[in-house]
Amino acid sequence: MPNNLMNHTVVVTGTAKTQSIDALIESHGGQVLYLPLLVTQERLNEDDAMYLDALPSYDWLIFTSQNAVDAFYAKCQRHDVDIAMIKAKIAAVGTKTKQALTTYGFTVDFVPSVFSADVFITEFPAIADEQANCLFCKGNLAKNTIEQLPFSVQSWIVYDTLEHEEHAQQLRTFLQQTTATVTVIFSSPSAVQLYTRSVLPSIDWQHIHVASIGHITTAALQRAGATTILQPSTYTMQAVAELIIQQSEGIS
Repeated sequence: MPNNLMNHTVVVTGTAKTQSIDALIESHGGQVLYLPLLVTQERLNEDDAMYLDALPSYDWLIFTSQNAVDAFYAKCQRHDVDIAMIKAKIAAVGTKTKQALTTYGFTVDFVPSVFSADVFITEFPAIADEQANCLFCKGNLAKNTIEQLPFSVQSWIVYDTLEHEEHAQQLRTFLQQTTATVTVIFSSPSAVQLYTRSVLPSIDWQHIHVASIGHITTAALQRAGATTILQPSTYTMQAVAELIIQQSEGIS
């Protein structure tokens, strides 16, 4: 296998839930550096029991991230909710979100063709009853896109996303000192915001290669001044790693 990523470091800025790509990158001679710019933690709400007690009233449960799935399942466990008794249908954005749900024993009834909330809201109404009552389990930084669905959507913040300033400082130092070619992968607008505030004043975009998971993240990078951005058509870490390898081989 060619070592076309020799002296190339791929920096992953996503949360710990991001799929590992070490083996793939290293098999082509590169290295992977994990410096998550965001960390997540379950939000413990006084009204958690109220939401769980109301589960029988919902027709659909909507999840757009693995973190939301983990937090929801943790709440079910803490409050002795038998997931086998949950009758609502399940909608998930993304294969990893779907995998997290199935791992916990849920059946996923709908996944949009593109792993993005804005595509979800255009496709979901075609399969949901117009009188559907939905519960959206979300993080504190989630946009209000899902709430724009044309029927009842109750939002429940089940986890918080926090900035990891120490990792941002470590990334800035690494970029200032390294002699390697570097590609930084961004998977959320929130990570872009922290990078822009803490790293960009010292490291110009021209100093690195930039890769993005999802068109929403790409738009955030463009607003921050990045111009050449690798974005795979499939919004997964595996796909972006494969695209980085293709680019290093000179394949468009």
